[in-house]
Amino acid sequence: MMIEPWLKWLGLALGVLAVIGLGAAAYGSWRWGQGTQALLTQLEAAQMLFRFQEDGLIDTVRAEARGRLMGCKTVSAPWQGRFWNYAVKDGMQVPMQSEIAWILPEGPWPYFRGTTTALSYEFAK
Repeated sequence: MMIEPWLKWLGLALGVLAVIGLGAAAYGSWRWGQGTQALLTQLEAAQMLFRFQEDGLIDTVRAEARGRLMGCKTVSAPWQGRFWNYAVKDGMQVPMQSEIAWILPEGPWPYFRGTTTALSYEFAK
């Protein structure tokens, strides 16, 4: 079964929901900075900088070197996700809107903008 390339990148964006649902410790090694930011390291290689709003909700997630497919070649480029319009769903605050973009020299290039219209999940027992 072939997975569409856009679907793979969407999975990266939805990783933010995994952090919310699984809890910070379950998703990697965290180094908390001053103020409203934290650095997440996954598998000792990938790093993402999380910036939080004053109320503790995720505002942006940024990776300085994320693989980007250019034709048949993968190149590294900065990548950023923005999350807003949080709502309480089954007792958890989740972002209902998001935008994912490559941060290119000529400016941000969004490749995903979404609004969550329905959400269903089941807590582990």
